[in-house]
Amino acid sequence: GGPDALQQYERLVREQRLDLRQHISDDHCARVLYTGLVEIGVRAAATGVAFAEADDPSIARAPAGKGARAVVQRLLKDMSMFGFPRGADFYSNVFKVLTAHRLLHDALWLHDAMVADGVVPDRPTAVCLVSIAVTLGEDRKAVAFFRDLSKACTPTMRTYMTVLRAFAKRQDWRGAVDLVENLRLGHGAPDALVLNTVLGLCVSASALDAAEGLLASWEDVADTVSCNILF
Repeated sequence: GGPDALQQYERLVREQRLDLRQHISDDHCARVLYTGLVEIGVRAAATGVAFAEADDPSIARAPAGKGARAVVQRLLKDMSMFGFPRGADFYSNVFKVLTAHRLLHDALWLHDAMVADGVVPDRPTAVCLVSIAVTLGEDRKAVAFFRDLSKACTPTMRTYMTVLRAFAKRQDWRGAVDLVENLRLGHGAPDALVLNTVLGLCVSASALDAAEGLLASWEDVADTVSCNILF
């Protein structure tokens, strides 16, 4: 299974017009096959290897990393053509392949493909989406991903700290305060680090009343640093 495997696949499907549905009746086996093909293709594209004598030069001769999305798009299209269903597990595996090669923009694009397919990301993928969006400066997407995650489960304090970077970049102290206060809805509480990050954002925005109210609201969580931020 290196580039030769993908070349063989291309010859069978493009040149010989092989209908894989006639040869693979088990959907799980199909997903395993396509996950492997994605990994081979993305690895080849990420390293700039020409792996296919395809009719799409953007795939066959793309600079390192530039052809990965085209590979995935092409294979997803093939799965649809043959009637192979895709679920959260499949997309999660493809997501891992893209992030392993630091193809973060492509990982965000894959989320759009998931949504179009009616698939909801699993928790690890949803957490990773928040981090990727923050890393790429896609602050609105980061907040949206975080809110979607919060509907399904209670995020960890680490994930709270990640998304707070997006609020801080936008100087959105109101959004950050709401984020912390909404913890009560899930019967949770911030840790001191999260609380202090929001307090610092409020102070930097001269929203001292909001900071004082937040501190009073979570005084059982506050530490010495919390008080020093305000006084």
